[in-house]
Amino acid sequence: MADDKGEPVLYKGKPLDELNLEEVAEGVEKGDLELPTMLEPNVEQLFTMERLEKFILGDMTWAELQGMTMDEAYNIAEYGYALFQEGRYHDSRAVFEALVYANPYDAYFHTMLGAAYQQLDMKDEAAEEYTTAIELDAEHLHAFVNRGELLLQNGEFERALKDLRRAIELDPEGTNEAGMRARALALATANALEEVQKLIAKAEAEK
Repeated sequence: MADDKGEPVLYKGKPLDELNLEEVAEGVEKGDLELPTMLEPNVEQLFTMERLEKFILGDMTWAELQGMTMDEAYNIAEYGYALFQEGRYHDSRAVFEALVYANPYDAYFHTMLGAAYQQLDMKDEAAEEYTTAIELDAEHLHAFVNRGELLLQNGEFERALKDLRRAIELDPEGTNEAGMRARALALATANALEEVQKLIAKAEAEK
């Protein structure tokens, strides 16, 4: 790094890029060192015809067009997940709806939005988000488990078991919490169906 005259910026006799973290922190705290700031891209840089064309054709998300990085998006997602963990499902929904709008091709954002919808008893919307997540990522374990659970609640046992079996395939060692939940749901469903079949067979025999 150089100053306005082209001379290298020194602190303790060393160029800025040779300082360790402690030296940089000390210099900033004392006011002897000013860190370089990154200039934000202006509107003309962001909304060029080339970038707008990519956005229109689906080659660039709204977040990318706005200059948001995926790291920034995932920082926001962490906040949305924390809200979900706290039971603030309406707030979590708002965060992930915004993230899905800005980054429509991210399976995790769709899955978390589906989870918020599911907690708010918006089952159709939740199922749609899980399906979108699976279409974007055919190995998204949580989306399969959550959609399978929804299908069970709707009495669609065959489709539910298909999702749950796929989830188990994605976690063959049973090390993931979602994979373990898939196994428990699948086992409970299989046992329930077996009992139903026994009752049907008994009823037919009595006739």
